[in-house]
Amino acid sequence: MTDISRQAELDVVKSWGRPRQPVSLPQIGVDDILRARQDVRESIAVADAIMECLVDIIRAIAAEEGFDVEISNRSFDGLIPALQSEEIDIAINDITITDDRKQSVDFSQPYYI
Repeated sequence: MTDISRQAELDVVKSWGRPRQPVSLPQIGVDDILRARQDVRESIAVADAIMECLVDIIRAIAAEEGFDVEISNRSFDGLIPALQSEEIDIAINDITITDDRKQSVDFSQPYYI
């Protein structure tokens, strides 16, 4: 993100609670688009690597405990309802532990990747 666009975001944030002020955004060139596209690709690659790591963790836990594993992809919003309805037995994702969620499902110890 360029300094100019950061300034535009700051101007918008500063204007909360006041009448909206027009914000002029910088002109975007081909180099900016290509750079943004590369950033997105790198972000997707990182997300894919994290997902592979999470799948490896589940498989290792299952192997240690003697369980069979069936991996399925679900939307984030569907994870806790699927656990509650016992449609799935375990979910592994970057689910923030909140008091409300602790009332609905059991959590492991927090971990960081």
